[in-house]
Amino acid sequence: MERPLVERKPGELLKLISRLDSLGSDVYRSKVADKCPELLEGPGVMKASYCIALKEDAKPFQAPVPRKVPFPLYQKTK
Repeated sequence: MERPLVERKPGELLKLISRLDSLGSDVYRSKVADKCPELLEGPGVMKASYCIALKEDAKPFQAPVPRKVPFPLYQKTK
């Protein structure tokens, strides 16, 4: 599929898509921990909170294509 069936803004307005920026609320974090505990554990979880500071004029960007995996690492990522 080249195009999504529903764009982001209409999807958010129809509540088909929800955005989550952080798990700052303890109540929400405990709900996520109850439903999907695997999301809050494992090698990708940080042990402490982390703050990312952005410049005032920062603009979001997206890589147009996925990065290629170097050949020596290909078998490890397969």
